[in-house]
Amino acid sequence: MNRLIAFFVERFVFAIAIFLAVVFFGLSAGTQLGVDLLPEFEFPIVAINTSYPGAGSAETASQVSEPIEDAVATLAGITDVSSISGEGFSLVIAQFEFDVSVDQAAIDVKQRVDQVQPTLPDDAGAPVIQKFDPADQPILTIALSAPGVDLQDVQRVAADEIETRIQQVLGVAAVSTIGPVSRELQVLLDPARLQALGLTPAQVAGAIRAASVTLPAGGLELGAERLLLSVRAQQRTGDDVANAFVDPARGVLVRDVATVRDTIADATRFVRLDGEPTVLLEVRKTSGANSVATGRAVRAALERVELPAGYSAEIVGDTTVFIANSVFDTMRETLLAVAAVAFIVLLFVGRLGSTFSVVLAIPITITGAVILFGLLGFTFNVVTLLAITVAVGLVVDDSIVIAENIDRYRALGYGLKESVLKGAGEVATAVLTSTLSLLAVFVPIAFLPGVIGQFFSQFGLSLAATIGVSYLEAMFFLTVRLAYMPNPMPPSWRAFPAALRAVPRDLLWCLALWRRRRVWALVLLAGTAAPYAAAEGWLGGRALEATTPWWGAVALGTAVSLALALLLPPLAGVVRALLRIVWGLVGGLLLVLHQATDALVVAGRERYARALGWMLDRSTAVLVAAALMVASLGVIFPSINFNFVSEVDVGQVAVRVDMPPGTPLGRTDDVAARLEAVARADRDVGTVITTVGTGGTFGNPNVQRADIQLELVPLAQRGASSFEVADRLQPLLAAAIADVPEARLRVGSDDGGAVPVDTGIEIVLESADLALLEQRDRAARELMEDHPWLRNVRSTLEGSVSERVFVVSSAAVAGTGLTTNDIANTLRAYNVGVSAGTLRDAGDETPIVVKVDPALVRDEQTLLSLPIFASALQSFVTLGQLGTFEVQAAPVTIRRANQAYVASLAADLSSASPGQFQTRQAIEELLAAEGIVDDSVRVTTGLGPDLLGDLVFYGPIAFALAIVLNYLVIASQFNSFRYPLYLLLPVPLALVGAFWLFFLTNSPLDVISVLGVVILIGLVTKNAILLLDVVVSQMERAETLKQALVRAGSLRLRPILMTAFTVVIISVPLLAGVGEGTEFRQPLGLVILGGVVSSTFLTLFVVPAAFYRFERTRYDPPAPVPASAASGGPLGGAPDAPVGGASGDTAARPA
Repeated sequence: MNRLIAFFVERFVFAIAIFLAVVFFGLSAGTQLGVDLLPEFEFPIVAINTSYPGAGSAETASQVSEPIEDAVATLAGITDVSSISGEGFSLVIAQFEFDVSVDQAAIDVKQRVDQVQPTLPDDAGAPVIQKFDPADQPILTIALSAPGVDLQDVQRVAADEIETRIQQVLGVAAVSTIGPVSRELQVLLDPARLQALGLTPAQVAGAIRAASVTLPAGGLELGAERLLLSVRAQQRTGDDVANAFVDPARGVLVRDVATVRDTIADATRFVRLDGEPTVLLEVRKTSGANSVATGRAVRAALERVELPAGYSAEIVGDTTVFIANSVFDTMRETLLAVAAVAFIVLLFVGRLGSTFSVVLAIPITITGAVILFGLLGFTFNVVTLLAITVAVGLVVDDSIVIAENIDRYRALGYGLKESVLKGAGEVATAVLTSTLSLLAVFVPIAFLPGVIGQFFSQFGLSLAATIGVSYLEAMFFLTVRLAYMPNPMPPSWRAFPAALRAVPRDLLWCLALWRRRRVWALVLLAGTAAPYAAAEGWLGGRALEATTPWWGAVALGTAVSLALALLLPPLAGVVRALLRIVWGLVGGLLLVLHQATDALVVAGRERYARALGWMLDRSTAVLVAAALMVASLGVIFPSINFNFVSEVDVGQVAVRVDMPPGTPLGRTDDVAARLEAVARADRDVGTVITTVGTGGTFGNPNVQRADIQLELVPLAQRGASSFEVADRLQPLLAAAIADVPEARLRVGSDDGGAVPVDTGIEIVLESADLALLEQRDRAARELMEDHPWLRNVRSTLEGSVSERVFVVSSAAVAGTGLTTNDIANTLRAYNVGVSAGTLRDAGDETPIVVKVDPALVRDEQTLLSLPIFASALQSFVTLGQLGTFEVQAAPVTIRRANQAYVASLAADLSSASPGQFQTRQAIEELLAAEGIVDDSVRVTTGLGPDLLGDLVFYGPIAFALAIVLNYLVIASQFNSFRYPLYLLLPVPLALVGAFWLFFLTNSPLDVISVLGVVILIGLVTKNAILLLDVVVSQMERAETLKQALVRAGSLRLRPILMTAFTVVIISVPLLAGVGEGTEFRQPLGLVILGGVVSSTFLTLFVVPAAFYRFERTRYDPPAPVPASAASGGPLGGAPDAPVGGASGDTAARPA
């Protein structure tokens, strides 16, 4: 290693070129990385969405969902097949193993669905295949409104003017227009005319479809010319449809039996912005795109859109603002951490050159790591930026150890290069060992399976990259800087008077500037550029007009030149004098602080040596006390809340109201309007977006639900968090609809899709018996509603819809030639209507629906009086002659999973809840104790991966894997199986401090804190490695093991404290809780602060005590055993010089 270090030191230009290239490529890669809040997850889940208008949940389940389930159930790699069947829709969800590509899975699913599609009902829509992507949430929404303008016109402007422009923005994947209206051409039948002419609804629909034909008719050769022939008959207007022949033989037209109306389809959704009807455009980004840059580009494109008079467009639900603020705050805290680390290093080292060299390692290392980000497709997100923040404290560790040892040799009189070669070479092996131990922790966690592995991957690989680059930088570039850079101490207070006496010379120096050509060149250049800058408006005020005469531009340039010629030299002299004075003050203060720090370390080292000697004589008691501290975790750990992610304040509150099944859209709208009025009156609410008839799962309509999104004013302008605003609004909103007891209200802080993870709990019950499942679901819902840890309990089986089922009389049908299917299709055609094709005009497509005029269908009796043609009788009979309606209750939705029925119970956590994991575990145990869950009804996982369960399962595995690999690395370096046991003792001691701090601050554990616990293994073993390395080296000089331990502790106290302080200091900005997204950063700060502080303090006593307690019999009798004879052998260090220590440690000076 010494030869390699010497190579770079001697060829310093080569070293500088290499690391400058690293910085250049890192900066270049950083400008191309995306920006997101969290890493992108990939779930191997494919959904098949099929519409079946007018069908109930039972019919949809049996006729649509089950055939699709059977078709995809045998695909390779599939793990679960579930379905949701409701009124008018079917949703089948296929979940695959995590090693299956979701793109390939979607292709396989589509092939199977295409095979089964011909067997689905004719009126069912074409199945739509969707890949489940948590990141496929709108990054922002554009609300277009125009008071007094027809909403259909507003929707047309949104689609034609805004959607097309936004779709062209780089990074935008899709723009979806959500409007409350949609055009429909209705053909309203007159049953009496149909019966008089002997026609049926199916004949009318078929005739309309047949009137639109586009068919090729071959080719015709005319000499040297070939003509292509085709038949094109396309209906473009309502009149074209009305004039289509139903019975050409008799000349019967559509208008003879129906009224054609170009109108608006029945409303299924209302959308309002601050009480005014509006049209929404949801903008989604492409995978891997920069969310912040895309949002910025969309806002710029929207400003360039010229809207008609009276129209206004407003951006709402903009998650990119929170992402940008959160990422910016994390970057700011990283810079604060860099400044704090620089200050700590300066306090301990004192010398400016060494401090600058150590701190310079931070940007070099980070830019080097960013190259890996670009190669692996990472983004700048909270996880990767937190890794960089942690790395700020880690990357300087190697530099501190090397620089501190080099400075010690300089203090002993060695030359610059000789100090570098001796000091760096002496600790090279120890630094390599600590680096490998860190890599053994960070690299394996990046390859855990499932979503947890995806989450851990970017964190682990980011830290591994920074650690690897920091080792190379410390060994081969830091040494170059320390070998050639001057290394002065800060100026003392005695030099301050001299600085004041130099001020007059600074002022005289400025007079000499007028004689320098470079100054006049700068003045002339500024005068020449001034007119151009003024023309662009860069100088403030209005831009210089193009019609300004030439002499005006010349006058401006001359004025700027004269002003600079007169003011620049005096200003330069004043600035130089002020900098000299400020540096004198700051330098004197820094020197005093360094001397005070050095005195404290020297005094602390002496006291530590005495305390360590006293404790070594009582090593058994020390180990017992440490064991009791570790055992205390068993008492407090069950009381610590445990969630997957913490709730985040993104400045939004979600209000949801669910009405009973069967509630019409108008009634739901009335209730939503009341809630909307209350919300708009709150002082912290800025914008209110109301969606009545909101989309259910994968966009399926639900007219009984209304969602009200409250966008709060910026955090700096409100005195409450989004959680407090939600709690304040809850009773007010409940009072507003107190006379509507059937309404179910849910109010809570919302992340607006920024965090793709639910912070509540979900219990999924499974049974083969639907009736039994409904019974147990009611019991479970009542139990959960009474539980103090839960609120807003809801179930997918909650409520039922009343269906009028037409029961066919077998006796009445006999002899008519009619089948049950004929009767059902006729009834459906009369009531719901049947599709009769599409009206195409100028690129617009309008569906054509054939049904009975609603004005003629007043009730069930009217339906029963409608005619149906009986082919065997060659006459019409009424539906009432063939059967009657019976009232039956049916579930709103039917859910199945792997051929069994399931019910999903979801709930939000109350403030009394101990956390997601403990709450879910307690509820499951309670359900089993009450007999709700047994062999007939089981608890299973819901849609998608069980993130919380995976975290609980894989978190300990990641921790154990890091321990084992760390043990193997250390054992390899020390050539001993015993020494790693002592070096890993700080790990449980670090957990003591970390978990006790969580307990005392009542903070929940989450996925970020689990990451922090894993990295503690690498953080806390570094100091133990450096300490034991010196112990092994000191055994050659010490008479007893006790003397070796005391001397090693004294020598390593300074670098151990330095590295501990640099790591702990990065937790301060994380814990400060300033800005947005602090909920992600604070858990990691708690882990670092509690873990490193406790492990550092206990490492200085417990590790030596354990080593002395179990190793003294090997070393002490009958005489001190040389380190080379000990198991493990010496690691690093030269026999003629001590390792480590602070300036002033005794050692032989060079001759």
